[in-house]
Amino acid sequence: MPPQNTKADTSGLFTQTLATYTSKITDKNADRLENVKLAAQKINGVILNPDEIFSYLSYVEPITKAAGYKVANVYANGTVTQDVGGGVCQVSSALYSALLYANLEVTKRYAHSLTVAYVPMGMDATVASGEIDLRFKNNTNEPLKIVTHFTNSGVTATLLGKKTDNNLKIEIENQTVQTLYPQEEITEDPALPEGERVVDYGGKNGYIVQTYKKYIRKICCNLYGKRKNS
Repeated sequence: MPPQNTKADTSGLFTQTLATYTSKITDKNADRLENVKLAAQKINGVILNPDEIFSYLSYVEPITKAAGYKVANVYANGTVTQDVGGGVCQVSSALYSALLYANLEVTKRYAHSLTVAYVPMGMDATVASGEIDLRFKNNTNEPLKIVTHFTNSGVTATLLGKKTDNNLKIEIENQTVQTLYPQEEITEDPALPEGERVVDYGGKNGYIVQTYKKYIRKICCNLYGKRKNS
């Protein structure tokens, strides 16, 4: 269930930007743009109290035409196809990337079956009705607010609240550990003429990516020198 305090009077609480991330839009299909815009609007302004869990699907569902979503490109079983809601994963991926930089506790996240162009490999977050969700916990001591901004060139997710450590900075490093090349699978079809071959779909490379957080702490010291009085 969505948190119950999303409309509470919280003026003056959100004084710091914990993190912000912009995912560039490379697919300018009009229906996909509408889906990205709608999903961004649905999570804009959500407020979480300390220790509350955010579920992306609980805000963007139902992903149906009746709810305003359009048909656009989606990934399904390792291929690109058309379905309602294509593009909602770009918003979840922008949010997930912001969560990494904010050092918030991600409790559920799934990668796409294919690579995406709008975030670096290892920083995407796919969703689908059911348990394939993006969830995180507000592990700070203050309320947290999600703010999103959409344009035709990108969608931005910003996390506002109060930093637990003003001297801590997070950097993200993504390393491709292994490239998985497609393997040929041959299925005999007696209906085909002898010697004829049909390619159902071409394979794509897969990747094993490790994403690291770098914790960089700024240490400030006041040094006092001793002066001898003459």
